[in-house]
Amino acid sequence: MIEEAVQGLQGVEVTMFRGLTVDFARSLGVRALVKGLRVYSDFEAELQQALMNRDLAPDVDTVFLMSGYAQIFVSSSILKDVASYGGDVSQFVPEVVARRLKEKFH
Repeated sequence: MIEEAVQGLQGVEVTMFRGLTVDFARSLGVRALVKGLRVYSDFEAELQQALMNRDLAPDVDTVFLMSGYAQIFVSSSILKDVASYGGDVSQFVPEVVARRLKEKFH
């Protein structure tokens, strides 16, 4: 679904890996990890990961971006619940994800 959602975006590649994120980042020459945060409670867990990553790979920075107001209360579990009752989640996810959720629950 990710590959389909980003199809046509220049410079975007979907890749799988095993192991530490910072090791994978280094293997690609990545200098920064970008993490999205919805609410303050997301920051606590992400901060712990970022601090560990800094110890493991001081040359790889972590950047935090806050989501827009419309996405603050959106989570995969909420979206799956809404979709399971026939609700429309298309405004919150890429078209491929909305279609697959609809297929799964109907």
